[in-house]
Order: sequence, then structure tokens, then C-alpha cells
Amino acid sequence: MSDTEDKKIVQQVLNGDTMAFAKLIERHQGRVYSLSLRMTGSVEDAKDITQNVFLKVYSGLSRYNQDFKFFSWLYKSAINESINHIKSNKFHKLSLTIDIPHEETAEAEIIKDERKEIVQDSVMKLKPKYRALIVLKYFEEMSYKEICTLTGLSMKKVRSRLFEARNLLRKSLNRQI
Repeated sequence: MSDTEDKKIVQQVLNGDTMAFAKLIERHQGRVYSLSLRMTGSVEDAKDITQNVFLKVYSGLSRYNQDFKFFSWLYKSAINESINHIKSNKFHKLSLTIDIPHEETAEAEIIKDERKEIVQDSVMKLKPKYRALIVLKYFEEMSYKEICTLTGLSMKKVRSRLFEARNLLRKSLNRQI
């Protein structure tokens, strides 16, 4: 997935080859869907958000500044679409993969499931602006610099919001454990 290839495809679309946009969808829909799913916790919502993101990106392709990575522009759109969706809905259930050491007993499996649910609930209780940063940093494993680029926030703001998000998450987990 090179940015150079993405930019060539974007140029093809802008030059009238609208079918070339399908290549961009094929290349990036998995990551957009994954982000949307982690943000909303709903397969159906993630599908809708992914579709909306690509529709908006397609219709706004002429505004894309090729000085920047196409994927960053696309991903920022996905983040914003997910946050807007969360704000417009009242109930959200998050489906995250939580790595907890595997134990053999049935009792250990129950404990593992309970821990996952507690973490999921705690993340879902975060405000969308904090949840987005937690997802980007810890589930998408992005660097602070990448998060700054995607969100448009300063490095200082990203660090302070992540610090606050971790504290809120820690407090929520401590209350539940």
C-alpha cells in the first residue's frame, strides 16, 4: 500500500476514470472498517460508517491535497465519521480484542470474559474524543505523530488528552474491579 500508488489512483479518478476508485476502496476498506468497529462496537454501524466515509471521500476527492498521504486523509475522515456517529447515538457496545493470558480451566475462561467485558464497558464510557485517541494509540498502534496528523491536534494536546483518557479509564476500571 504505497502512497505513490494511492496518489496515481486518485489522479486517475480525477481524470475521469471513476472505476479506479474501487481500487482505493479495496486497498483501504479493511482498516477503515476496523477503526469504525472499534469506535462503535457495532458491525452494522461500522459497515454504514465505512460506506459513508468512502462516499464522502469520493465526492470530496477534488479537495484532497496531494502534499499529504492519501491514507491519512481517508483515515481522518473515518475518525470524524465515527465520532459523529457516536455523538448521534445513545448506546454503543465496543468489541475489542483484549490480550489476557490463556488459562486452561473453565473458571479462568469466565474470569477472562468478565475482564474483557469490564474493559469494553470502561472504554465505551469514555467521551468520543478520548475513546478515539485510545483506539488510535493502543488498538491501531499509531505513534503520537501519526495521531497528531490524523486528528489535527498538537502533540501537546494529544499527550494531555491521552493522559486524561488513561486516568479516566483507570478510575473506571478500579471502580469495577
